Amino acid sequence: MPRAGTSFFVQDQSVGATILLVEDDADSREALAVMLRDAGFTVVECDNGREALARLVGDNALPAAIVLDLAMPIMSGQELLRVLRNYLRFSHVPIIVVTGVSEPIDDDAVVARLTKPVDPRDLVQKVQAVTG
Repeated sequence: MPRAGTSFFVQDQSVGATILLVEDDADSREALAVMLRDAGFTVVECDNGREALARLVGDNALPAAIVLDLAMPIMSGQELLRVLRNYLRFSHVPIIVVTGVSEPIDDDAVVARLTKPVDPRDLVQKVQAVTG
């Protein structure tokens, strides 16, 4: 958790938008983070939905977008989506799902879905499109 007066998501204007990356597999998380950082984004990494929710709820600022895996232990991406629906302040944060699981997603916040393995150009293009 950030200390009082600090934020995970507040950024210096000279760097790119902050993206919350939620992925349980360390290798996949690192690869996705590198793709986003190489494109100029600031990346905050979480390894499950519960950790992501704690960061989101505990922070006054919001990320520009969330890149979310669906199949995770502790709290899955689907569970996180259901919880976020209950918070009005998160309703405008775009979510890009990155998954190897082909399950339906019924959530208006999900603006794109990418299948693993992810093409770096596709990921960056989707994130750039929603962060403008």
